Amino acid sequence: GTIQLDRLSKIEQDVFIGHESQIASGVSLRATAIGQNCIIGKGTRIVNSIIWNNVHIGENCVITDSIICDNVLLRNSVHICKQSVLCRGVIIGNNIQLKEHVTIIAANLHTSN
Repeated sequence: GTIQLDRLSKIEQDVFIGHESQIASGVSLRATAIGQNCIIGKGTRIVNSIIWNNVHIGENCVITDSIICDNVLLRNSVHICKQSVLCRGVIIGNNIQLKEHVTIIAANLHTSN
């Protein structure tokens, strides 16, 4: 598997990036794990967070001290503050700012036993 990492990206401290993930220019990652098949848009900053697999994060987002689960879509300029969890399949629209300690669960999930 390949990782696409733009040379203008800034990687600090312990950063893990899974295969097939793409990191655009101007992205800043610090103390963060990113799973497989993720796309991180231009100018986005992620600090001390865990991004699971198949996550698409738009441009100019800020994610701090949070967990983003599988198949989440964040559009552009989304801010996610400390100790938030976005559960599987959640979609967050443009220019949304979430307060601290927020958990969001997608409403349309079908659970199978």
